Parts: sequence; C-alpha cells; structure tokens
Amino acid sequence: MLLSPYVAHHNPRIFADPGRFDPDRWLPERAAALPRWGFAGFANGPRQCLGADYARAEAVIALATLLVRWRPTAAPGRADDRPARLTTVLRPHRLRLRMLRR
Repeated sequence: MLLSPYVAHHNPRIFADPGRFDPDRWLPERAAALPRWGFAGFANGPRQCLGADYARAEAVIALATLLVRWRPTAAPGRADDRPARLTTVLRPHRLRLRMLRR
C-alpha cells in the first residue's frame, strides 16, 4: 500500500482548486473541514512508528556495508526516460540493479 502526499494534496474531491498554490488552506479554520487524511506530511506526527529512527539507522548501516564490497549498476534494458519526479511519485516501478564486486 502506498500513500502519495502529492496525489492526495492534488485530489479535487478533497480540495476545491488543487492545482492552485494556497498556503491558507492549512489555516486551522479551513483545515478543520478537511477529511482525516486530507494532509499527509511525511508520516510525522503523534502516531509515527516507534521504530522509525532505528529502522533508518539500520538501513544506513546495511547500505554502507553492502556498498563497501559491491557497486550497483542499472540492469541492461531497464532505462526509464520519464522525469524523476513523475517516476517516483505518480508511477513507481521496480528499479532493477546488478551488483558488481569491487
């Protein structure tokens, strides 16, 4: 399951004019009328996972350990010419890598 803040914040069922820059939409009186998940800001808040900091630290250590011995390269035939913003937010797909020994 994936929750995209970009897609949620540009949903016309939630916001009257989703494409318009309107920082006042987050004023307390206007934000109170939004649905519970009308704002999805980076998974922060009082119900964030207790192990989030530990998981991030563990991921950094694991990645550093792998990259000392291996060099990732894109697998042949997996080029994606979409802009990175659209690739990662609107239509994610698998990034196939080949690991080469250093």
